[in-house]
Amino acid sequence: MKGDRFEEGDYIVLTGAGISKDGMERFISNSFKEGFVFKQKHADSQLMPEMDCNGSRSNGWSCYRAKQEGLNWRHAYDAEIAAYDKAGKPVDIGTVTVDNYSII
Repeated sequence: MKGDRFEEGDYIVLTGAGISKDGMERFISNSFKEGFVFKQKHADSQLMPEMDCNGSRSNGWSCYRAKQEGLNWRHAYDAEIAAYDKAGKPVDIGTVTVDNYSII
């Protein structure tokens, strides 16, 4: 991530509900589930993953913006990245083991 943009290849874990631009509303989506890791497909200020939880490759959501780091998303840990790469799709971080990976 650079400044207020996600970069291509960033791995993002959703940690809370989507937030409207004015910060007044919260949103839940079956396509973007809390506790899942996603991989950003191109540089953008909002989440634009390679694939959402329903398998769509054309979906994105402005309720997850790069400038909101720590509010409703965080960068994925090594074990979560490895799990995503192995599955080739969004992964529930509750199923990820840390074995030989750093989570710091």
